[in-house]
Amino acid sequence: MRSPQSRLRPSRPQSPPPRPQPRRARPRRPQPRADAYRRPAVPPSVLDVHRRRPARTNRRPALQSRRVLAAALAALTAGGTAYLALNRAADDAVPALVAVRALPVGHLLGDGDVQVRGLPAPAVPVGALTQVETAVDRTVVAPLAEGEVLTTLDVRTAALLTGLVEGTVAVFLPLSEPAVAASVQAADLVDVHSPVDGSVVVPRALVLRSGGGEQPGLWLGVDRTGAQALAAARGADPAGAALQVALHPQP
Repeated sequence: MRSPQSRLRPSRPQSPPPRPQPRRARPRRPQPRADAYRRPAVPPSVLDVHRRRPARTNRRPALQSRRVLAAALAALTAGGTAYLALNRAADDAVPALVAVRALPVGHLLGDGDVQVRGLPAPAVPVGALTQVETAVDRTVVAPLAEGEVLTTLDVRTAALLTGLVEGTVAVFLPLSEPAVAASVQAADLVDVHSPVDGSVVVPRALVLRSGGGEQPGLWLGVDRTGAQALAAARGADPAGAALQVALHPQP
């Protein structure tokens, strides 16, 4: 049973249920046209331009010709530089006598053994021979390799004895005073004195050549007896003093 109060209260009207809201339709994306992915039509004028592309192939021969011309100019420049360098080297070359082949000691030089060549100045030693005539008919006193420059030291002994009496030998007599060696000339006659007692070791020795420099002295032409006497006189002095020479007056 209802209470008296419930009877007095008016009943509330019930609200109707909410109506469902209609869904909004989403806007559709525009679909691409069927011909959207097609390449655009090329105008005939553009086609004509592309058809004329074979004309560009003419640039390749031009480019190749430029490269060939540049290479030719570079080669010409290099050749000119080398030519000038060779001419300059030829102008600075010094004539020197060299051995054509290896020559042993005691070989008598002939025309076919040596020849004159132009060499750089630093490669030419002091005393180098420059003419074939100065070496022909001379005996080699030092082994010579092919292309080696001949000097006065290589053929000096044979040159000193050329034209002398058979049995004459050349002996080098060192001197302590360079002025004495400078005042004596070839073909002079000197007496060699011992520094110990002043006795004459070799009388009237023929001077073949006088030399100065680091070791001044005289090349004397004597017989074998005179050479032995000079060697004994030099070895007799324990102090190693140089022998003295006296110059004979020229007739």
